[in-house]
Amino acid sequence: MKFSFIENSLFRTNKFIISLSYHLLMPKEPDMEKRRCILCGREAEIEHLCRECYQKINPILNSFKNLAIKKCPVCSKVLCEGKWVAADEESVLKSMFEKNFRIHEAFRNVDFDYEIVLPKHEPAAGTKVFGELHLQISAKAKGKGAKKIGFSEEYVLPIELKYGLCDSCSIKKTEYYEAIVQLRVEAKTPESETAFKEILAYVRKYEKEHNKKGVFITKEMKTANGIDFYLTSNSYAVNLARKTGSRFGAEVKVNERIFSRSKSGKDIYRVTALIRVPQFTRDSIISLKQKGASEHKIVRVVHAGKNLIGENLENGKRVTLKMSEISEISVLEKKDAQIIKTFPKIEVLHPETFQAVDIQNIQNPRIRQQYLEAAQKKGRKELSAQIVLFQNKVYLV
Repeated sequence: MKFSFIENSLFRTNKFIISLSYHLLMPKEPDMEKRRCILCGREAEIEHLCRECYQKINPILNSFKNLAIKKCPVCSKVLCEGKWVAADEESVLKSMFEKNFRIHEAFRNVDFDYEIVLPKHEPAAGTKVFGELHLQISAKAKGKGAKKIGFSEEYVLPIELKYGLCDSCSIKKTEYYEAIVQLRVEAKTPESETAFKEILAYVRKYEKEHNKKGVFITKEMKTANGIDFYLTSNSYAVNLARKTGSRFGAEVKVNERIFSRSKSGKDIYRVTALIRVPQFTRDSIISLKQKGASEHKIVRVVHAGKNLIGENLENGKRVTLKMSEISEISVLEKKDAQIIKTFPKIEVLHPETFQAVDIQNIQNPRIRQQYLEAAQKKGRKELSAQIVLFQNKVYLV
């Protein structure tokens, strides 16, 4: 049944007058078979009223508060009881309604069915959207003889949806920052360019994953050999720099300086974290020298982090070293070459002198299997390969 609250209030106001008139003026008939409604004369079902008149006098929904919510157009958080929470507007509206409505005391076993209708709109700070909450309520009356009688009512309640930036996104829209993370490429090589892109993607992913904790990059500034990120948190900037160093084998330096002093006299620091992009990435071929060692090792990088894990290119054995244990490191350029002989040993055509030269790492099981199997498949046809040169020696990659 749909009706206005004005109509209900009129019925409610006259209820007691009508009831009193009925008892004073209506003649008593002890043999009356059926009770009649004191308002319309139809058969009474609940107390002295028929079903329709009972519902008009006693609407299920007695009162409610206006429904208005605020939503952030950037992160979609909703302001709920003074806090920005990750929730959709529908669940928040339902929760608000259920906390701020009053059911008429004449009913029990109340059940609700909702439908929220909002017009199409573009979320933007300052925008207001007016919609409707379509509400269907079902309940049972508490009155005498009403145990099996069910009631239902439909209401259309106004909704106001406001868009405004949450506290975190308000900070993001400004250029406020506590720390600077400096990403630098010392020597531009194909490997360092690849490492730079991977670290850049990692930094932006890290920021997005911590947005909910108020961590944002409020500004990015390109430099001649890298980029500066301005972050809203000192602690997260330091954490980001150290995780980047452990993950990619980058050199990290953290510096902090007193920026200002709070009203309570506490020093406020601003952090600068420097990340030097490594010259190598996974599958790079490098020459390295350990501290105290006299000879270099030629290593294929498998993983670069706090520890460098790789393959000794000469014999195929696993190499694991702490970055702090390495005194010299350089990336070897991969070059294309032709294999001109596979038996009794592998020889390649030197890409610079064009002379046939022996391979230094034929004892590496991976190299031997890889190229001998390729030779068997191609027969006498020429095989191409990648090599690196170090101290006039040639290594197959």
